[in-house]
Amino acid sequence: MISKLGNVHEKFARPFVQFYTHPHPNDFVKPSLVTRNSIIKNEGFSIGIIDEYSSKGLFEAYSSYSPSNSGIIFDNFSKNKAFDATFLFDNPDELANPITHQSHCSSTSISIRNPTKKLVMLVFLDKSIDMRSTVNVGCYQGNQKVDDGNLRACDMWTERLPGFPDLKIANALAPNIASTSSLNLVELTDYQFNFAQLNKQNFVCYMMEIDYPIWSSTYRIYFEHS
Repeated sequence: MISKLGNVHEKFARPFVQFYTHPHPNDFVKPSLVTRNSIIKNEGFSIGIIDEYSSKGLFEAYSSYSPSNSGIIFDNFSKNKAFDATFLFDNPDELANPITHQSHCSSTSISIRNPTKKLVMLVFLDKSIDMRSTVNVGCYQGNQKVDDGNLRACDMWTERLPGFPDLKIANALAPNIASTSSLNLVELTDYQFNFAQLNKQNFVCYMMEIDYPIWSSTYRIYFEHS
């Protein structure tokens, strides 16, 4: 799930684009509309706009997609008006057990492609996998491409920017950010787990909270499994 709140799209701004890393599906027409009653289908990669946490009209504002850049484009909405956009991605074809997979690494990352006031990033890891994992965190150059099998700390240090983002283990049932914000993490994560038909109590929650994240960089939480 990716939730972007308080976006402002001015008159001469480039279109609003939501990027993703999965190869673009050949049969893609437009994103689907996800509601509280939606549940995972495991029928292949899909992109959904979450109705309850997106501004009215966002679904209709979708204009096109870019297969080469893996992005869905929104440009058919009023300018100079703040809006929220929340997306849900389902990629069952990329799921693999990191304990038995040949790379023994996994990660979650997000690139900061627009000026942003706050980044809150949560990664939920199954407790049985967490027991056999070492967690790392870093901020990297935005144009860096990391192969799935090269996520170890010793492989990534050349592209890492100075300093380490603060990472903490949060209460998986009630994650909470330090500062006042309209972002309701409990509500959003409950929504996500309901869609995935998973039990939160079986997961450990790693959380990163960054004020004014570096523009054109990539923040990554990654694991080495044994």
